[in-house]
Amino acid sequence: MSFTDQKPRIATEADVKAPWGGAKNGKNFRCYLCGHKFQVGDQYRFVFEQTLGNLMVCQDCDTGDVLQKWADHQSEWEKLRDGKFWYFTKRVEDSYESEMHYAARESREASEDIKYWKDKAMYGGGERR
Repeated sequence: MSFTDQKPRIATEADVKAPWGGAKNGKNFRCYLCGHKFQVGDQYRFVFEQTLGNLMVCQDCDTGDVLQKWADHQSEWEKLRDGKFWYFTKRVEDSYESEMHYAARESREASEDIKYWKDKAMYGGGERR
């Protein structure tokens, strides 16, 4: 049985303790629609969707058109993000942008260092043998 079959599964001890979404010890092993944190014995299912992103749903949320619920969920978030919670997301986005600029500068400097040392090793770093 593979995740790609999109069939319901029962959460095991290994599932509950596995790293999910970059977080250790099952911290993000949750329903993407209601937030339920899965426990051993809970039913869950992966749903694959290329446009809005894949999701995992609990048994209670796995009814009707799950993909439409997911689209509605994302639409609701976008309204909140761009509406009354704009300030919180702006702070995160500004911080992210600052980190990206810093990382790009570090990458450029590292590339320049590599070029310098390659040139020095090939042309002026010592006698050729």
